[in-house]
Amino acid sequence: MNIQQVTILRAHLLTLERAQQLAALRLHTGIQLVLHANPSGDRAHQALLALLTSADLHTGLHSEEEPRAAITHHGAPATRVKQAGPDHHHTFPALPTTPMTGFRADLRRRLLPEDHHKADGQYRAALQAAALWLTQHPHSSRPHPPDHGTPWNDIPGLQYFLSRLTHNSPTPQHTLIRIRGAQAGFLRNGLLLDVPEDLDAAGGPGITTRPCTPKAIQHLTAIPGPPQAAGLATLLFTGAHPDLVAAATVDSVTANATRIHLPAHGHIPRHTTDPGPSAEKPASTTVYAIPPRARPLLHAALLFRQREQAPAHFLLFSNTFGHRLTALTEDLALPVPTLVHPHPAPDWHQQARCWHITAPLRTTTRQTP
Repeated sequence: MNIQQVTILRAHLLTLERAQQLAALRLHTGIQLVLHANPSGDRAHQALLALLTSADLHTGLHSEEEPRAAITHHGAPATRVKQAGPDHHHTFPALPTTPMTGFRADLRRRLLPEDHHKADGQYRAALQAAALWLTQHPHSSRPHPPDHGTPWNDIPGLQYFLSRLTHNSPTPQHTLIRIRGAQAGFLRNGLLLDVPEDLDAAGGPGITTRPCTPKAIQHLTAIPGPPQAAGLATLLFTGAHPDLVAAATVDSVTANATRIHLPAHGHIPRHTTDPGPSAEKPASTTVYAIPPRARPLLHAALLFRQREQAPAHFLLFSNTFGHRLTALTEDLALPVPTLVHPHPAPDWHQQARCWHITAPLRTTTRQTP
């Protein structure tokens, strides 16, 4: 797919974070970016221009007045960079350890305005993501909630949502903010989401992971073997113990490569090579979301193992772990958090649980009259 132009409608509603993401997309892909905006007046127009300037989108863009005061910002295709730029993220000061009910208020009281603005953006995005996921989940379509205290029975779905929400968190502080926002979204829908108090001790998505940024993917694609590159990528985006990742089989990855099932903590198979046909599957598994940038690597590993005629129960990341892992991580030239921060407890999202506690405090779907 050779996409040369991307058009954004209602660009006057862009947030700074989204505008910065568009700037990064334009930089790393060389697309022509067209922004259509309908600001309500001169002040809104100036605010839009200031936003584009802050996001480094103003260079090479031109403004054209159109009917109905619409403004189109467009520019020539950018020059695609050959090297991925350094990874940047906002660093937060010490965050409050308050439970979910008082967390957002404590953020406002304790953080400086700039830090609070960025933290609250993470919080609101997680809250909205939880509300959207619950709207699409079959349980949320019931006309009446189950009895008080009924456990949420779709634990694999919950694990997938939580790992997808946090696997790209640049720091554990970002993860904590997102978890608190998701808990607020669940509570508005009559659900209590419980996670471990000590996330650092648990590890897992957003704690012992590294975001799959263009720089990280560039390092991974330099690893020659498809199973080896995919195995290192899985270490990066799951944050799981290396023994759990090493036990992944060919059928651990879903057909669309959106999620991977690893043995749950305490259910690590003993085999270190491809098992025989009588090998048993782990009694329990944990679900992890696969980031979009890592999916081609997992697809390549699957295809490679299928070309080797590896059965579904054979190891996916062959010749990656054991004594080879040290040399491969040196070739990767990126720190692997789960190797320097081992955690004996199950990953935090594996320990997460959810209960129906009351009727929704706020509906997540509009009621038509």
